[in-house]
Amino acid sequence: MVKFKDILHSGVSIGKVISVSDITCKVKGFRNLQIGAILLFESDSLGFVKSINEDEALVLIIQMNNILPGEIVLLYKNKFEVPVGFNFLGRVINVLGEPIDRMNMIKEDGFRNIFHDAYSVIQRDDIVKQLETGFINVDNLIPIAFGQREAILGDNKTGKTAFILDLIKNQKDKALIVYVIIGKKIDEVSSIISYLRDINAMEYTVVVVAEANSLPVISYLAPYAGCSIAEYFWEKEKDVVIIYDDLVEHAKSYRELSLLSNTSPGRDSYPADIFAQHAHLLERAGRIQNNKGSLTALPIVSVYNNDLTGYIPTNIISITDGQIFFDKDLFLKGQRPAINTSISISRIGKRVQDKYIQDLSDDLNLALVKYSQSEKFSHFGTNLSNNVLEDIYMGEKIENLFRQSVGEVFSLFEQRVLLTLLLYYDLPNLNANDIDYIKKRVKEINYIENFTKDNLDESLVRFLIPENKGKNE
Repeated sequence: MVKFKDILHSGVSIGKVISVSDITCKVKGFRNLQIGAILLFESDSLGFVKSINEDEALVLIIQMNNILPGEIVLLYKNKFEVPVGFNFLGRVINVLGEPIDRMNMIKEDGFRNIFHDAYSVIQRDDIVKQLETGFINVDNLIPIAFGQREAILGDNKTGKTAFILDLIKNQKDKALIVYVIIGKKIDEVSSIISYLRDINAMEYTVVVVAEANSLPVISYLAPYAGCSIAEYFWEKEKDVVIIYDDLVEHAKSYRELSLLSNTSPGRDSYPADIFAQHAHLLERAGRIQNNKGSLTALPIVSVYNNDLTGYIPTNIISITDGQIFFDKDLFLKGQRPAINTSISISRIGKRVQDKYIQDLSDDLNLALVKYSQSEKFSHFGTNLSNNVLEDIYMGEKIENLFRQSVGEVFSLFEQRVLLTLLLYYDLPNLNANDIDYIKKRVKEINYIENFTKDNLDESLVRFLIPENKGKNE
């Protein structure tokens, strides 16, 4: 890190600290100072110019080293840039791009403004490829495309992070990952990084950390820094997935900074521009013309007691192309992943599915709707018709299929086979153990291109199911 004395006599612009308050200070004396500039204090602290008022500038302190009124401050950079490059893969860094994993320094390929503007509408291109999460319910009912923005919502401790970690595991040789961790405790961060190393996912992942005890400005800047690194990979025509975990913590840090800066509070004491902050960040994802790569944004948003009507959740839902909702009640019932498919949606993801999968997904949705209605009807305790019993049995089979333990992911081909078998074949008396057996067997069959129910012959069915369990319709 550059020191104050190293650039003091290099001809840079010089100013002076006039007041210090908590994590902000005011400086004056600069000419042509810009919002977003980085300042270097005499105490070797760094600051970020938040706003300028006449001859004074409000500075958010990035590194706190006992700044005092009257000390000299230098203009270090005209804009906040973060180092970028492929050498950052496999590393854990802070918002300045500095390694915090006790490994060697990182050689950057260049620098990029963290507040880079999103591409215009005319520069953008259509989505063309599905992002494989490995989860049967998501990939078929709530498909995500590369270049999409899909929010992940739910209460704390409902499996959102576990879902994301398995999604990362499934991106090997498919996409690069930038994982931005905001506001988590150090032991949680360590656990996540340890898991990523255990599954060899760090080789295609960059982790940007702003832990719980970081200054608010660090938590505020973290997603922008991570996005700039992701954009660099995207410009090199790579498919990139960036995960913001989570944007509620980011919003809280921005609210704290705004209140300390005497910005007028709005709803829930958030500043009026919090929507614009998140829109600017998430609009940077997408696909552009003449570039084979993409940038997919997955913002995680914590809610309380299944309430999706909070200020930040509704903001993010309105910005993104859909949402996956982790239901607290389903989690407590033992459903893993605890995704409520009835109120989760992907507005554009189905465009990248082929006709067979679209039809299969429609049939799957219809079966789930019938199951929900029949299950409610069964609570009245009346004698049930055979049709109702069949609907309940089909729904129970689907629910068991949707249950996936940590680390259990399926390719799109394996999912096609599983869903075709369960939806289009008469499989009487299947229980949860039988479904687990079928899941294991499907991983042993050879890939069949453009698989449909016409490929599901008797020999394949007999291979997949337990003995004496199946019969063709």
